[in-house]
Amino acid sequence: MTAEWSILYSDGSANRYRFHAADDDADAATFVYEPVTPERSSTGTYSGGPPRAGRVAGEALATLWRQVRALEEAVHLHVADRGKGTGAFSVTDGDGTRTYIIARGAELAAFDAFVAALA
Repeated sequence: MTAEWSILYSDGSANRYRFHAADDDADAATFVYEPVTPERSSTGTYSGGPPRAGRVAGEALATLWRQVRALEEAVHLHVADRGKGTGAFSVTDGDGTRTYIIARGAELAAFDAFVAALA
C-alpha cells in the first residue's frame, strides 16, 4: 500500500479492531484492539479480554490485506443486517470507503483467529 488507509473491523461480539497506515509508513500499520467490557456487554458479564495495540508489518500486513480483500470479494458471504456473530468491515483507501457485513462461518472464523493472534 502506498497511500493512507484504514480498516475498521467489529467482530461477532462487537470487539473492535482499528488498523491504520499513513502515507509516510507504507510498509507497516498500527492496530488497536478495543474489547467489549462487561459494563458494555449485552449480558453484563462478557469480556473481550484486555485491550492491546501494536504494529503489523511484513507478511502479517500482506495476510491482513489478502483476507480483507477476499472477504470483500466473497459477496455470497455478505449479509444486509448486523446480527450477533457477524463481522462488520469499513475499509478506507485510495478508492474511497467501502462497508460490508460478513455472515458467521468458517471464513469469518479464520479472520477472527488471525486478528486475535496479533500482539
